[in-house]
Amino acid sequence: MTVPRPDHWSHSTLQLYRECPAAYAAKVRGEPGCAPPNVHSGAELHEAIARYARHCWEQRRKLDKEAAQTIAEGYPGGVSANLLAFAESARFPWTKAKGPLEQECPVEQLWEAILTNGERFVGRIDLALLEVGGAEMDPFADNPDLLKIIDWKQRRPQDWWADEAPVQLLSYALLHHKTHEPQTEYQVMLGGPGWQTKWAFKAWKVSVSQIAAVERRLCGEIERVIADETCEPCPGPETCPRCFFVAACPLRDTMTMQVLTESSTAELATACGWHSAQESLAKKILKSLAGGNGGTVWAGLEQWGWTPKTSLRPIDEAALDEVCAAASTDRTELLGGYDKRKIAKAIKAGWLPEGLFEEYVSGRSFGPLKPQGENETDTDATH
Repeated sequence: MTVPRPDHWSHSTLQLYRECPAAYAAKVRGEPGCAPPNVHSGAELHEAIARYARHCWEQRRKLDKEAAQTIAEGYPGGVSANLLAFAESARFPWTKAKGPLEQECPVEQLWEAILTNGERFVGRIDLALLEVGGAEMDPFADNPDLLKIIDWKQRRPQDWWADEAPVQLLSYALLHHKTHEPQTEYQVMLGGPGWQTKWAFKAWKVSVSQIAAVERRLCGEIERVIADETCEPCPGPETCPRCFFVAACPLRDTMTMQVLTESSTAELATACGWHSAQESLAKKILKSLAGGNGGTVWAGLEQWGWTPKTSLRPIDEAALDEVCAAASTDRTELLGGYDKRKIAKAIKAGWLPEGLFEEYVSGRSFGPLKPQGENETDTDATH
């Protein structure tokens, strides 16, 4: 299938090609993509910070903890906690902003430039503090410094500990250099949740010569991508679980079989997540393997298959009725069914005897097998 040429390039597009040319081809062809669950939290954190920053910009406030709390309530727990931690650490210098900051909020800006090879390169910048800055590792400290370009992260990436600035941040510095008044030196930063709810930063100084070097690197990489007419898939345990284009992968079916049959617990776990959209296919393959192996699949030293789900049931319903009658209630009304937490609470309260219930196997789920309980059968655990 012909790979169309994208109308623009970005760090994320080139990064996708580095990880898997087939995924890149699916993206530029316009194949429908589905973000894995772990991607959503990062996007939501960017959105939440942008909303909070724009609010502070519009109100010309350094911080607004009440607004941060209101915004945080609309997001899941992890994102909410990280936003509140950010609001504790951030002190926007909006009240002292000069020049470009007076006309445009420097949050989530889209910059684009034409590279020396004539290609269009774009990047969405989380935050760029122009004409105001801060201390070496705190962009919000109140003292003049270099231009700061900052990218938020949901968690610390491997690049955090690198001696050289990540290519993503260097490409942002390149975009600023080409679209704004050039600086003699830049500071690029990563920001993310740190210890004890404090927001942490990592900074690198970037020279004009480094910017020129990254432009040459990007031009060369773009030329290589354009020259690739096949865009073969490049599967791997790190990239496949977070791929947006699983449905368009030419190895979709064969990789399921390959990952499930090679004995690595980590690879099997990856396969479950990767093929969640094809769970029925993965189950059929694993069940077939189990059938040829006496009903059991082993990965390393761990047993895999359909894990029994357990529920509770009364051992003696008449005895349970007597206990509930003594408590002046009906068992259905009081327990609402045999919910484990409610029963444990009743036992702890002292009115429900501990030996009235037992666990039984009520269903099965796909994954590594849990240790079997006394009341679970071998057939339920291994098929």
